[in-house]
Amino acid sequence: MKRKSTITLSLLLILALFTSFNSSAIFMENISMDEQEIVLDREFLSDAQISEDNGVLIITRNTFLGKNNYLSEVVYLVPDEFSTVRDIEGELSRYMNETNSSGSRYEEAFDGSRGVKGWIRIFFSRGTTTNNDPSVRLTQVSGGHSVSDRQLKVTHQRVTFGCTGPRADGNGFITQTRTENPTGTSWSYSTSSWVAVNELRALVGGNVRFTVQRVTGATWTFEIINNL
Repeated sequence: MKRKSTITLSLLLILALFTSFNSSAIFMENISMDEQEIVLDREFLSDAQISEDNGVLIITRNTFLGKNNYLSEVVYLVPDEFSTVRDIEGELSRYMNETNSSGSRYEEAFDGSRGVKGWIRIFFSRGTTTNNDPSVRLTQVSGGHSVSDRQLKVTHQRVTFGCTGPRADGNGFITQTRTENPTGTSWSYSTSSWVAVNELRALVGGNVRFTVQRVTGATWTFEIINNL
């Protein structure tokens, strides 16, 4: 997450980079303007003051250089037509809170008859890459189903999960995927041996497809997608 410019006593770095608003829109773009650089990372943000002026988010960090001299570094974040200053503030807040954390994400859905409910949960841990971008590692996937209509049964389940993106350690690009066909009403698969990837440039998640059969012989499917 680097923004490069000459650092002077009055640094103005204007960013109008957002083609679509998400974390990668903020943190993936690189601007090379000079041999020096300003790094918009957690260290910079934790020491900075954030304000707003006419729809532009202004991030200012003042560093004391001694003898009444200060280095003033100012970053302007300019949203495009699809974003707002509040969106940018939310992304910055999430970025600051993502380091060295773990959690899970849950999704559930019913089939068309609402007689079968399925669910899938993905577990993950977060950290930072060698470039100080946020990283994520898929650690476990679990799920299952329940049937409330005695006329129905689940005849097949197919779960696919994985992650693809640049490795967090900087050693190239990696794709890690797995497909299973569980038979029970609940299931869980560990991916703790998988490596972490750069979350800003990765696809991480899973999906499960259920095949449902009525006692008359009619069958149909429904799917649940759960991505970070």
